[in-house]
Amino acid sequence: MIECAFIGVLGRDAEVKTSGKGRQYLKMDLRVAENDDAQWVTTLSFDPNAIPLAGTFVKGAKVYVEGRISMNEWQDQSGAKRFGLAAIANHSRLVAIGRHRPRDQGDNGYRQAAARRTRGDDTKRSAPVYSGPVPDDDFPF
Repeated sequence: MIECAFIGVLGRDAEVKTSGKGRQYLKMDLRVAENDDAQWVTTLSFDPNAIPLAGTFVKGAKVYVEGRISMNEWQDQSGAKRFGLAAIANHSRLVAIGRHRPRDQGDNGYRQAAARRTRGDDTKRSAPVYSGPVPDDDFPF
């Protein structure tokens, strides 16, 4: 398998599935690129942060995916050989930039973080401040 990162458009709503070992994942069919260059990639996402948000992964949404990709071969019902791309994703997110930003983001953290900032309880940690003597050396340039 080859490492990959890409943005694709969902061809249909994502489905929550359960593997034979009991792990949940999202099954997504993503169109990558446009026009004649378009490729369909069947993607299985095991991202624990994406699975609870499956309802937001709807047809037409843009999705950013990181994982591993491979070429699969199978026979269709007529016996002809078929080929397709498949990805196993460990990171999947809706593209949330500009006009592609989802309007209803539920509890995925954006609204919660904004509420914390407006309440003033956003606890950012900063690096410790140096309190030693200030050097008075000349700069070499």
